[in-house]
Amino acid sequence: TGTFAQAKELVLVNWGGDAITAYDAAYGQAFTKETGITVKMDGSGPTEGAIAAQFKSGAPTWDLVDVDPFSAITLGAQGMLE
Repeated sequence: TGTFAQAKELVLVNWGGDAITAYDAAYGQAFTKETGITVKMDGSGPTEGAIAAQFKSGAPTWDLVDVDPFSAITLGAQGMLE
């Protein structure tokens, strides 16, 4: 979308550990090379509560979240995911 097209950095949150390295190698580096947009990895864990809090704040700091299918369904039904 227009917002992503203007971004200089995207923040992808996952569950940390080896996932940070794997996601950066599989997605982040290639995306940055293709677009010039940096992908910052955040391993703090995208819990439903944290996602809901960011949504309700109106100023989320995460652009992309690696959630399980059940959380995606729950949060999506509440309009908290795009």
